[in-house]
Amino acid sequence: MPIAGWILSGLGVLMSATPLAASNVPEGIPLRVTGVRPTTSRLGALIDEATARSPTFKSLIIALEGTDGMVFVEDRKCPRPVPACLIWQLTLAGPYRVLFVVIDTHRPDIHLMASIGHELHHALEILGDPSIRTTRALMRFYLREGTKVQPLVVETAAAQAAGDTILREIQQSGLRQNIR
Repeated sequence: MPIAGWILSGLGVLMSATPLAASNVPEGIPLRVTGVRPTTSRLGALIDEATARSPTFKSLIIALEGTDGMVFVEDRKCPRPVPACLIWQLTLAGPYRVLFVVIDTHRPDIHLMASIGHELHHALEILGDPSIRTTRALMRFYLREGTKVQPLVVETAAAQAAGDTILREIQQSGLRQNIR
């Protein structure tokens, strides 16, 4: 078969493939996703570990994959005085809405995983609403739906609950305090 035939045949196979359903993923096997993009190998390992240990974290990853968004998870300090945050900036890149989660990684891994999950829940709050397509719409959402906890910091009860649940699930899974 000529190379062009192989390529077209391969494309047919790729295009006919169905997305991996959560129920088809064996327990303990981390999902490989494209919508959540860690910017360091350490953050990637934390996301894999949290996905394997917390059903709530895993469901967030799956839900984010069902959106038109990409969420970059970065290791740096937030512009506000908190250890983790969703940056209030929404960028359009072709058909994708792009968000950035920032994590200060100078804490125990178990708390980092819970914080990542908390911030991914915030990302899902935005990406789950297809009408939010600008930074201004993102800001309006949080000013309307969130609770101001300190100057320039707005929180939602759902993200707080998600982070608490993820922390509890990881603790119950027997994870040691640091996986470094």
